Amino acid sequence: MCAPVQIEQRQVTASRGVRIEIQPDKLLTLLRQGSICAADLRWLDCDSKRCLLKLVMKACAVNLTDKIDDMDPTHTHGTGHWNFSVIEN
Repeated sequence: MCAPVQIEQRQVTASRGVRIEIQPDKLLTLLRQGSICAADLRWLDCDSKRCLLKLVMKACAVNLTDKIDDMDPTHTHGTGHWNFSVIEN
């Protein structure tokens, strides 16, 4: 937790929250790394909400794809294409 900071004779503490702005690509990186969770964030407007939801879905999709790549030896790594066998009856 951050220590109180003296600004213009007012006490500011981290318990009130910190309002910041961050570039979407940096937020995506933090989400993918697991350094920050969407549940820890609160959007301040509708555009931010849409952006956050898209970034969360993208981070989850990329992380899921990475995990599948690690488990499935039939996947062609790096191409984004799956190798499927067609079974005919």
